Amino acid sequence: MPNKINRLSEQFKNIFRVWIQAIRDTDAKYKKPRIKMTLGVRIALISLRVYLIILISLSFFKLFTLIYQGH
Repeated sequence: MPNKINRLSEQFKNIFRVWIQAIRDTDAKYKKPRIKMTLGVRIALISLRVYLIILISLSFFKLFTLIYQGH
């Protein structure tokens, strides 16, 4: 039984290694942008990122306040 568990865990480790390597290869491929962005586009993208972070933070805050309101 332990031998079977060891083989199964090794198979899972190999699967995750392949996935991680595929992600690393994809990240390396798209690390450098292929298009040139103007200053306006960069500012718009940064503001959208900030907006998204604020929106997610407010959603979590609302979730936690609803959870703790019941106690």
